[in-house]
Amino acid sequence: MEEGWESIFKKGVLERGRQYYIEGRVELLEYETTHLEAEVFGSEYYNIKIDLNDKQILKMNCTCPYAKENPYCKHMASVLYAVENSKIILKENTIEDNSIDEILDSLSKKNLKELLKDLLKNNDNLREFKLKYKTKLSKEDEDYYINKIRIIFSFEGWENIEKHESIIENINIRLLEFIEEDFQLLLKYEKYYLIFNLFKEISDNLNLIIEKHESLENYTDINELSKNSLKIINTLMKKDLSESLENEIFEYSLCYLKNSNTNNNMLLKFYENIFLHKFEGPYYLLKKEEFLNSEIEKNEKNDNLNRLKTLLLLKYRLLKLEGYNEEEISKLLSEYHLKLNMNDETE
Repeated sequence: MEEGWESIFKKGVLERGRQYYIEGRVELLEYETTHLEAEVFGSEYYNIKIDLNDKQILKMNCTCPYAKENPYCKHMASVLYAVENSKIILKENTIEDNSIDEILDSLSKKNLKELLKDLLKNNDNLREFKLKYKTKLSKEDEDYYINKIRIIFSFEGWENIEKHESIIENINIRLLEFIEEDFQLLLKYEKYYLIFNLFKEISDNLNLIIEKHESLENYTDINELSKNSLKIINTLMKKDLSESLENEIFEYSLCYLKNSNTNNNMLLKFYENIFLHKFEGPYYLLKKEEFLNSEIEKNEKNDNLNRLKTLLLLKYRLLKLEGYNEEEISKLLSEYHLKLNMNDETE
């Protein structure tokens, strides 16, 4: 393998790739002087293809979500480590389903139990087993994922402004790994309530970072981090959710809009959009109108004109969606227009 290949990877990605190689997750499918194909096991098997010319890397592809938006992922790095150290594990021939059935049918209940225990000694196997077969996860199980999110966002060195960019980059890498592995498993086994709680944890941590470090507001990486966070809730909103969970998401969006002191415009715009477009029917329409009327009245009394403008724009968009024409909307909002215009004239 060409010397110095590690330099093309981000530090965090490279470290995770090396860990995957050490854990023996790399499996060779095809290895020639000009072409390498392998699989790496993360939350599922990902296919990696590498084109070579005299050990020089020409091109690399991976089927993982991270590689769709980034040139080099940890799975590519893990394969290169394996090639370099000649430790690639040859993929074993797969066993046909009917052979597996024959083996299981021949086992006694006691032996089946022992087999299951052996398989579940691996923590990852046990965690997926719980997700698949437990209708309701224990608090301990849920705390495992909550703590994972907190660890993702826990970095030292914030007092040094020069370190901010690398810290945000590492948080982003960790979050994408979480989305690629844990989130996909939770989604697979329809743990929608837990996913929503994890998204709230991510959202709270993200806002906390921005509130504490206003200099980060315009960082490209902060926008990238927000975008990756929103992948979770956007995917969740496309699922067939229970009425109670839909209500929780709706109420949370109202709470977010009500207390939106955040500078994270991407998250704020997201909540405005799901407020307007994702909840339909008479019940939600009434709740939206009640919320906006209450917030408009409160901010008008407090002379919070910037906030009032934002709420009126939201009210305008809602009325448009309800089918009101411009003349009807103008009449409904005329008293507020007058106040805002008077304020503009005195400034």
